[in-house]
Amino acid sequence: MTTFHFKSSILFLSLFAAAVTVAVIDIYLPAAPYLASFFNVDFKVIQFSLSLSPLVGSASGLFYGYYSDLFGIKRPFMIGCLLLIMGSIVCASSISIHFFLLGRFIQSVGSGGVSVLSLCLLSEHFQGSNYQRYLSIYGMLFPIVFAIAPLIGAYLLKYFGWRSNFIFLIILSCITLILAFYIIRHSVKNAEQLPSTDKFKEQLICFMKNMNFLRYGLAHSLPVVTSVILVTSSSFLFIQVYGYSPICYSYVNFVWSVFNLIGSLLFFYYLKKIPSTTCLRYALYSQSICVFLLVIFFVFDVHHPIIVTMGVIFLQLSMSASISTCFKKSIDSLPTCYGGFATSLLSFSRNLIVSMAMIQISFLMTTSFRPIFMECVVFIVINLLLCRNYLKREG
Repeated sequence: MTTFHFKSSILFLSLFAAAVTVAVIDIYLPAAPYLASFFNVDFKVIQFSLSLSPLVGSASGLFYGYYSDLFGIKRPFMIGCLLLIMGSIVCASSISIHFFLLGRFIQSVGSGGVSVLSLCLLSEHFQGSNYQRYLSIYGMLFPIVFAIAPLIGAYLLKYFGWRSNFIFLIILSCITLILAFYIIRHSVKNAEQLPSTDKFKEQLICFMKNMNFLRYGLAHSLPVVTSVILVTSSSFLFIQVYGYSPICYSYVNFVWSVFNLIGSLLFFYYLKKIPSTTCLRYALYSQSICVFLLVIFFVFDVHHPIIVTMGVIFLQLSMSASISTCFKKSIDSLPTCYGGFATSLLSFSRNLIVSMAMIQISFLMTTSFRPIFMECVVFIVINLLLCRNYLKREG
């Protein structure tokens, strides 16, 4: 296999594996009411099962990243695929909510590793602007798969029942496992030292003392958190306040996903021609417009769907350039031999902030949406200040 074909295979595997781990989160979302009825539980229990994936996956990803630095990516990647398959089998064959939640837990442990290590594959085989460009493609997957996966799940539910969602995930996970076996080359880093708890703690403390890693890691996370808050709360805003039907709102959400894709494609294309700092500068202009529109919403109480729609559009346009540049800057601040653990730690911190924000939304979302949008403005302003500091350092 030539170098070109090998790197193309690595890119395909990384993107395919990432798409599978995203589908794990929400493919069965249309089946959630049926699951609540089938298991005879409150709908909140099914909602809890949905939140398991980002929480448990990000925590387990820390250990996958750490061990990949010691033993290479192939072995932990395949273990993650096997756990993903096992968890999906348990979910598909569940006859009680306890077994279903156990299956979701095992699924999440596996998908967390596959998600982190698919990013590690990119960082190991691509460098510089190429790495940033492929990170932008990686970022495109999330809104696309989040939009498509529930649609696939709805059709599977309609024709084959809710268990078919997990059988479909078993098939996808098996394909990922086979591709990983044949594509990923076995490599060992730091093999002279076996992993130990003390070393793990020492490495974690070292990362926590690295201000550049923390600063740019936060700048990487905040746009993602803000986007999740806006998109999650907007379903209630558009349907309950503006009176949109669920179908009309789904089209609004689709438009936002399209602009996220457009922003990723622009970043991917122009990164070959202009420096990443210039791309980031334009992204910050876009985020500034988003802040302006959200301030109009909550300060002047201008409740119009166009204001919110345009605010989210400008945020989505800037997402890829902002999160890709800051992610690379954060990873570059550490020794290359710790790339796996650093990637998993960034994913963990990002998902933890997202989960905390999701919990906070349930308390803030009462009769007014103004506190939620005020929080989003604060997050974006912090991100603007962090990225502005980065641009000053780069000149």
